[in-house]
Amino acid sequence: IATVLPLLILSACAAPAPQPPSTLTAEEQSRQLLEQTAQQYLSQAQTAQSPQREELFIWAADYFARAHNVVLSQHSLDQISQPKRLSNDLMSRYTLVQVQILLVENNAFAALQLLNNLPDSALTAENGQQFYRRRADAYRQMGNDLAATRNLIWLAGLLESAQQRDPIHAEIWALLQ
Repeated sequence: IATVLPLLILSACAAPAPQPPSTLTAEEQSRQLLEQTAQQYLSQAQTAQSPQREELFIWAADYFARAHNVVLSQHSLDQISQPKRLSNDLMSRYTLVQVQILLVENNAFAALQLLNNLPDSALTAENGQQFYRRRADAYRQMGNDLAATRNLIWLAGLLESAQQRDPIHAEIWALLQ
C-alpha cells in the first residue's frame, strides 16, 4: 500500500482536469471552424506568389464572409492590390465575396447591382451556382420571393445530384407557400 499510494497520487495529479462541456451553439462552432479555415488561407497567402496569393486571399475572404466576419473578409480582399488585373475566374469569385459581404450587411440592392455587372463569360460552373444562390438570397432579403424562387430554380438546374437539389427544392416549396 505504501508504494501504491504515491503512484495513485502522482497519476491523479498528472491526469488532465475534466473539461466542461462546450457552451458554444452549433452555429457558433460552425463560425469558429470557418474562421479557423480562413486564418489558414491567410497564413498561406503570406508566403505565396501571385496569382496563387490572390486566390488564397479570396478564399480567406470567402470563409470570413461565411462566418459573418465582414471586417476580416473585407480586410482579406483589401490585400489584393490590383483586383482589376485578376483573371476572369478570380475576378468573379472576388465579386461574389463582395456580394456575400453586402448580404451579411443586409444591403441586397447593392449586392444585386454587383451581380448584374458580372459578365456571363466570367462564370464557371461553381461560380454560376454561387451567382444564383446569392441572387436568390438578395431577392429574399428584399422581400421578392418570386424572383428568389426563379433564381433557386436556375440554381437547382446547375446542381448535379439529387442530394444537392433536394434542399433547394424544399426551399423553393417553402417560398411558394
